[in-house]
Amino acid sequence: MSVQAVLANQLAEVRREARRVLESGEVKTVLGYRAGPTAVRAMPALITRPEDTDLLVWSPACANNLGLYVRQAALEGKVAVVAKGCDARSIVMLIQEQQIPRESVYIIGVACPGVVDPDRLADAGIREEKLTGASWDGAEIVLESPEGEARPGRESIAKMACLTCDVHTPPLYDILIGEAPAIEPVDGLSPIPEGTEDRRAFWAKQFDRCVRCYACRQVCPSCYCTVCFADRASPRIVSKRIRGQENWMYHTVRAMHMAGRCVECGECERVCPVGIPLLQMMRELGAEVDELFAFKPGMDPEAEPVFGVFKNEDEGPEP
Repeated sequence: MSVQAVLANQLAEVRREARRVLESGEVKTVLGYRAGPTAVRAMPALITRPEDTDLLVWSPACANNLGLYVRQAALEGKVAVVAKGCDARSIVMLIQEQQIPRESVYIIGVACPGVVDPDRLADAGIREEKLTGASWDGAEIVLESPEGEARPGRESIAKMACLTCDVHTPPLYDILIGEAPAIEPVDGLSPIPEGTEDRRAFWAKQFDRCVRCYACRQVCPSCYCTVCFADRASPRIVSKRIRGQENWMYHTVRAMHMAGRCVECGECERVCPVGIPLLQMMRELGAEVDELFAFKPGMDPEAEPVFGVFKNEDEGPEP
C-alpha cells in the first residue's frame, strides 16, 4: 500500500469515528484539524454537524496541541478530540488536576510519528508555498509538490518537540487509529551551558529578547488560570514593563508552575516570535522531576499530580 493510501485510510477512520459519535449523540462537538493556508499548516476545527466531519484532515501538518481547547469545549457538553500523544497527555493532565471529568471527553487517539514545523522548511531548502501535501512513510515525513516527493529528513523539518518525543501513541484513548513506528528520540535542542554563572548569563540573554506577548502562555493547555499571576494588580508579582528583571521573573515563575505538569509538546517554543528555547527549559525541569519523583506528567489519569502528594520516602533538600 502506498504512503498516500495509508494516510487516506487513517483519515477515513478519523472522519468515520467523528461522524459516528456526533450522529449517535454521544458527543456534542468534535475537536480536530481542518486544512490551513498551506499544505503543512492545518488549523484547529470545532465540528458540531455530522456532515462537516468531511472537513477534518490528518497529516504531518497537524501541529497544534488540541488539549488547549478541551476544557472550554467540555463546558458545553461531551467533546470528542482527535488527539496525538502530546494532546492526549495534556488531556490526562487536565483530568488529573480535576479540570475536566474523564467522562466529558471521548479521545480519538491517533498514532503520530511527528509533525512538520513550517518555519524550518526554508533552512532545508524547501518552499512552503509550492507544497501540495505531506504524509508519513514510517517515521519519515514525505513532502509532496508538483515536482514530485521530497524526503528532506525528519530531523531537518519536524517540530523540535517531535524529535525529542518518546510518546508517539496516546497514553489514553477510547479508540486508537494507526500504529506508530519505533522511533528513537534524538536530542536536537541547543546545548545549555553547564556552569551556574554561564547558565544564568545564557538565560538572561534569552529573556532579554522576550517581548512579553504571552503567546507561550496562551497556547499552553496547562495555563488555564482565570487570572494569570502576570496580570494580577494585587498582589503584584511582575510588572508589565519589558525589561530584563521583569522578563526573568515572568519566565521563571511560569517555569515553576509548569514543573511536573508540562507534557513537552513544544507549542510554547513553536509560537515564540523571538525564538526563546522554552522547550529546553521545560525538558530540564521535567528531567529533574522524573529523577526526584519518578513521575512523567500526562501518562496516567489515576495518578496524583506529583506536587499534590507527599510521601515519606521523598527526598528533601540537603541540610
